[in-house]
Amino acid sequence: MTYRKLIKGFDAFKRDFFGKEVNADYQKLVEEGQRPETLVIACSDSRIDPALLTYSDLGQFFAIRNVAALVPPYGEKDNLHGVSAAIEYAVRALGVKHIVVLGHAGCGGINALATGNYQVEPNTEFEFIEKWLDIARHAKERIDAEMPDADQAYKISTLEQAAVIVSLHNLLSFPWIKSRCDDNVLKIHGWCFDMQQGELYEYQPDRGIFDTVDVTGQDKALLTAQNGLDFFIKNKACCASDAA
Repeated sequence: MTYRKLIKGFDAFKRDFFGKEVNADYQKLVEEGQRPETLVIACSDSRIDPALLTYSDLGQFFAIRNVAALVPPYGEKDNLHGVSAAIEYAVRALGVKHIVVLGHAGCGGINALATGNYQVEPNTEFEFIEKWLDIARHAKERIDAEMPDADQAYKISTLEQAAVIVSLHNLLSFPWIKSRCDDNVLKIHGWCFDMQQGELYEYQPDRGIFDTVDVTGQDKALLTAQNGLDFFIKNKACCASDAA
């Protein structure tokens, strides 16, 4: 997509939403403000559009996008926290009822973390990405320790899903998220999208696996330390051993 196509796209948007007949739904959002019930934290990858994947309308969810869809842990207030600030606004100001962390297969950021290749070009490395991906480094280290003989592709796919669980646990480190989850007024969900297969998987804390999303809407078990990252990685390690 060229830059000019973006400009032409806005021209079409203006015609359809601000033309002779103003789009009523959009105008209502403009006049009354947004009231999304869901926060989606997704990867910045241009192939992963959460609105497209979920066929969502304007105003249906509040979105945060960053490299690898990572959530940092609750931190000190004297640093810059762009992701944390957006999460705080969604939870404390908008009062969202659900938070979805949306990772995906084929993530360049996770691949860099898994392989240690942070080079932009020969002899030149990224300045900020490695530090950001350190959020999930302990997951990589646990995977390497639990499945040292697994092939690299299996480790990377495991890390793509494990990073989602890291973000779920980090969300619970925010006290005003934890309290809302404990009171059952806020629920968190971990998703991973497989671009090649066109499948969407959700983390099942009670089983320690990612499984296809349940369209029936049944409630999932709550995420705890016991059914979190280690539980998931041990299950994946067992699968790797069985396949060997």
